[in-house]
Amino acid sequence: MRTIYSRTFLAGLAVVAIATGAAAQDRAGLLTSIEVKELVASAQRNDHARLRDHFAALADTYAADAQRHKAMAQVLSGNPNHPPAVSPGVHHVRLAAVATKSASTLGELSNHHGRLAAGQASQAPANSARFENGEGAAAPTDAQLRELSAGARTASDHRALEEYFSELAQRYTSAAQDHTAMAQRYRLHPNDRAGSFTALAIHCERLAKQSRESADTAKAAAAENRQLALAIVGTTMRSQAIRDVAITAPGRRHSNSVSV
Repeated sequence: MRTIYSRTFLAGLAVVAIATGAAAQDRAGLLTSIEVKELVASAQRNDHARLRDHFAALADTYAADAQRHKAMAQVLSGNPNHPPAVSPGVHHVRLAAVATKSASTLGELSNHHGRLAAGQASQAPANSARFENGEGAAAPTDAQLRELSAGARTASDHRALEEYFSELAQRYTSAAQDHTAMAQRYRLHPNDRAGSFTALAIHCERLAKQSRESADTAKAAAAENRQLALAIVGTTMRSQAIRDVAITAPGRRHSNSVSV
């Protein structure tokens, strides 16, 4: 029975690997979160066309995620001859349902922007604002972030970067919590005779550590851009105050000379 279960486990992992690869391939054509926000704010017809294609591609990635979680749920359901009291697969069943619902919302959102691109009236679907705010979008590359940081000249530029890094820190923190929870489930799995679930727990713990470190880095970048934005605002206010004094000073001198 153990041999049959091991074969089932390995076959399930193969399905997971295929689904994961498909999801990664789908994400290759996505806009970055910063680009999504810029296009939503611009709201020109060609911007809506790009958003239509982006949200359609993003819907595909969530659909692939749903399939991956369904496959993981089957793999982690445990040995049917010795079912665990609480299977780690339950977590993946929940994630599959969430991903499926997100894919449906994104499909509607893509159609919404398609109508706007065609010059038609349309109303965004419910619960879609988070995706227009960049959720699920690709992260900017290091080169793009360096370009954005180097080109940041105004307070609004730095606030945009602060917002991006703050959101990124939140996502990494959430990912760390999810990986930690999954690691705990794997370590408590009663059918870990071959050590497979222990290996998965170690993998999740490593991902949790990496996510926490990435969250700390993102928080530091957000704080740096917040300070730069405040510094620019302070400099601007001081410059404006000096200009105000320069403008009013001649009037005061003239007024004094008249009174004398």
